[in-house]
Amino acid sequence: MDKGKVSIIIPTFNCDVFVEETLRSVSAQKYTNWECIIVDDGSTDSTVAVIQQYIINDNRFSFFNRSDFNNRKGGNVCRNIGIKKAIGFFLIFLDGDDVLHSFCLEQRVKYFEDYPDHDFLVFQMIRFNKDGEIEGSELTRNSNNYLYDYLSYNVPWQTTCAIIHTGFVHSFLREFDEDFPRLQDPEFYTRALLVDDVKFKVLYDLPADAMYRTFEGKKFNHVNSLFSFSLYIKKFYPLVCIREDREEAIASLKTMYNHVSYKYLAHLHGKEAFKIMGALWSFHISAKSIGLIGFSSFFVNSLRVAYIMFKNGVRSVLTKVKRILSK
Repeated sequence: MDKGKVSIIIPTFNCDVFVEETLRSVSAQKYTNWECIIVDDGSTDSTVAVIQQYIINDNRFSFFNRSDFNNRKGGNVCRNIGIKKAIGFFLIFLDGDDVLHSFCLEQRVKYFEDYPDHDFLVFQMIRFNKDGEIEGSELTRNSNNYLYDYLSYNVPWQTTCAIIHTGFVHSFLREFDEDFPRLQDPEFYTRALLVDDVKFKVLYDLPADAMYRTFEGKKFNHVNSLFSFSLYIKKFYPLVCIREDREEAIASLKTMYNHVSYKYLAHLHGKEAFKIMGALWSFHISAKSIGLIGFSSFFVNSLRVAYIMFKNGVRSVLTKVKRILSK
């Protein structure tokens, strides 16, 4: 393992519009002791061609174009391939449409010199769009308890915000959980915060050294999200139940449960309504089966789902009738 080298791992999938800007931001780093491992997840646009053309003259980039999927796709699979291939002392996970400022690696490695016994450090990241940085949109927050924040889905930092000792990942986290189609980094960092005697520092008040892209039309798969929330509570509820602070940790998970329960009622309409309804009911069943909620909460929330579906269904029928009558 090369002490001082930073391994930047980038999963890509159909991001040909943005990936060159992402790679350009890596090339522009003032700190030059890095490698960048790009793993493509079977892009069907020109992402692969853009990557190959861009990195041809810089051997610090390595590119792996997946061909054998074995029913496993997703950013986590790509990140895990990158973790296995990384030779750096530090790891940074960068998405294929996000951007690093030129001082990012320099700043992060410098602060690790001040905290050499820490397992990871977390830095500030800001949202941006086609017009540039969005003022006041910083993603990394100060908190009294970052574990409780993750458990309640009040996410205190984004994937790229952290620089992590590779040895810490190999020893305690091993890899990203490939079963999660969403909540990939919350799952990863929740496990990191559950490691006994983990040492980390959140430098939220420094200038943002990375940018998170946001744009109109970004689509979300609500069924996958609900499936991931179900996996999350089933995975972490047993782990927090054995902690000394279990009451506070369980209360945080219940906050997540209540947030998700209400949030997805607003999506019970349109073509995907029945799929989302099924996923939401599965989420309630998961919470009940592990003991996070009791029967009364399960019954009330299930009844609420049925009522919203009925109300939206009636509204849809009336809208169609009104349209027919107006012709």
